[in-house]
Amino acid sequence: MLLFTVQLQLCAVSASVLTQEPVVGDTAETMYSNGIKAFNSKDYKSAVSLWKDAAKLGHVSAQCNLGSCYADGCGVKQNYTKAVSWWKKAAYAGHDVAQCNLGNSYLNGNGVKQDYVKAVDWYILSSEKGNAVATNALGLCYKNGTGIDKDSAAAVGCFMIAAKSGFPPAQYELAECYFSGGSTTSDVGSALYWYSAAAENGSALAQRKLGMLYEAGYGVARDYNEAVKLYEKAADNGDIDAIYLLAECYYAGNGVPRNHVEAAGLYLEAAKKGHVKSQTALGNCYYNGNGVKQSYKRATVWYGHAAAKNDAEALFRLADCYYNGEGVVPNLEKSVKLYRRAAELGHADAQYYLAEAYYTGEGVEPDEAEAYSWYLKAAANGNAASHNILGYYHYKGGYVEKDYVKAAEWFHSGAELGDAEAQFNIGNCYFMGYGVEKNPFAAVRWYIRSAEKGYVQAQYNLGVCYYNGVGVEQNYAEAAMWFGKAAEQEYAAAQYDLGVCYYNGQGVEKNRDEAARLWRRAAESGNEDASDALKELIAD
Repeated sequence: MLLFTVQLQLCAVSASVLTQEPVVGDTAETMYSNGIKAFNSKDYKSAVSLWKDAAKLGHVSAQCNLGSCYADGCGVKQNYTKAVSWWKKAAYAGHDVAQCNLGNSYLNGNGVKQDYVKAVDWYILSSEKGNAVATNALGLCYKNGTGIDKDSAAAVGCFMIAAKSGFPPAQYELAECYFSGGSTTSDVGSALYWYSAAAENGSALAQRKLGMLYEAGYGVARDYNEAVKLYEKAADNGDIDAIYLLAECYYAGNGVPRNHVEAAGLYLEAAKKGHVKSQTALGNCYYNGNGVKQSYKRATVWYGHAAAKNDAEALFRLADCYYNGEGVVPNLEKSVKLYRRAAELGHADAQYYLAEAYYTGEGVEPDEAEAYSWYLKAAANGNAASHNILGYYHYKGGYVEKDYVKAAEWFHSGAELGDAEAQFNIGNCYFMGYGVEKNPFAAVRWYIRSAEKGYVQAQYNLGVCYYNGVGVEQNYAEAAMWFGKAAEQEYAAAQYDLGVCYYNGQGVEKNRDEAARLWRRAAESGNEDASDALKELIAD
């Protein structure tokens, strides 16, 4: 099991300057040096041949490099067992790079039986000779308690030593320690210093993390432009997450002009490399036709890739597609199964729709107990509509005991989360005094928030409040305006009341023809008051 990433190392240092290395003749040194030249010229087979000859003569750096070639399959067929064999020869002769590589082998179980304790032993020997890679790896062992007792202070000490030597991964790890405070006292300033150092030294992880801090304005002034520059660097260094974050910037227009085409291209680049969030985002692009030609079918393909990796959002989106028959043949049963998978991963909206399925019996046998349970889970995860539904449960009673106080509490929490219907319902509670002290002024405040979201019944009630001066100063013009908005949505009561305003010239210019037109529309929808008003108008 790979616990953390460590690099295999090739040594390009003359054997004569290595500690504890046996003296060898000019022939071995010449072969080793020629091997370096061949390797740098990408003639890997010749390099292996030369290093093998030098290694047999006891050249320690050649032994180390030969082991790395076997480990990487560079110029020779990959063989971890042979790699370890050559590294051991060099490691026992005191070669720090070979010792570090041997530590990696024991850590990951490559060519030897996995043994964390032996990995630590070799890292310590290599670290004592100043090998920054080994010192950083040892720090990770202390941090994670791998092969040695967990020791946060010792981990920070190792990272600091390696970081000061200029090793980017250690600089990043040290920054992480300062940022999280998990291994030392939290210090955002020091974290930024080391993230910056690692980023300048080419660490894609540090470049991305620093970009995220600039985008969020955490510890630094928010600077989308700087964030984009850092994401670009990290992306150029192969960081897939950075490609996704850069795409997000182009999609939203943060730090760069909004460009959905560019965003979709970057999502695609990361998606092809298996980046799950990018696959889902690309699915969204195809679903909505943002940056690409709209295609529900292509959307479902990308949702499918991400759903196969248990991405909750992709599972939810794919469930919607099966429910609506978008890009796929409608299949309610499959939709419910996908909603369930997303719901079990904690997706609040999926939990709500799964509850709806159990309540209505669409795609699954109706089960009110299951429905109520999933509404509760969705509400706990912030789904505003579920708060409203739970309010209804307690308002009407039945499955749960009727309780206006609990109903008002659920309506209020849903309203605070922005659900327009919950805002209307808590407005009604205040208006009627259900579960809360009667307060028409509070009712109007909630009606306004709901009405501004286009909720038709709130628009109508708000019009009534302005017309009658209840909870607000009487204002016929405002009343007519809100009646008008509700009337546009074919709300019959609003059409009738707006007709009254036109008939009487209240808030609008008197216009009996317009009143008749509105009453006729309302009457066609079954409004009896409008029918009676029309009869009286005709009789006049």
